[in-house]
Amino acid sequence: MTGRAVLRGGAEEQWLQAAVSNEKLDIIESRKALKAIDDYFVKIRTDDDHFREILVDAAELAEELEIEAVWRHPWRRSYHKRRKAQWETDPNYCQMVREIPPYDKGRRLLDLMDMAVFDFLIGNMDRHHYETFRLFGNNTFTLHLDHGRGFGKPYHDEVSILAPVLQCCMIRQSTLEVLL
Repeated sequence: MTGRAVLRGGAEEQWLQAAVSNEKLDIIESRKALKAIDDYFVKIRTDDDHFREILVDAAELAEELEIEAVWRHPWRRSYHKRRKAQWETDPNYCQMVREIPPYDKGRRLLDLMDMAVFDFLIGNMDRHHYETFRLFGNNTFTLHLDHGRGFGKPYHDEVSILAPVLQCCMIRQSTLEVLL
């Protein structure tokens, strides 16, 4: 497995650069991007064999379990100076989301509520996408990956992170019990 610790050049390096810089968000939907990111982190931590093995195992597990193409988060931010995201201006936005598959049935919408609570607790305002397992189809659960902007401002609580919970007025009973 130590042979995978070197980041290869060419196409895989381009995938990595695009994925890390977020220039082309669609690129993250590819397994090559996940592999390139894994290879990058393995390379920068070659001095720690245990950490390298964990990352290599995680990449192999992701491949075996077939992580679904990344889903766009309905409450993603626009980051535009003059144009707000629809959820910031439409008071009926949640009702519209509830009518769109896969949020119209099953557990997916409640999973997004849990993700919003988690992101609020860690201060992650940068939730553009989320992943699921392809193996389970639309009956799957969300994976909480990419917390790069979490814990950035320890003395600031950004309430807009809770927009899904506030707009839909829903939360799992078990989540509420853990919080209380």
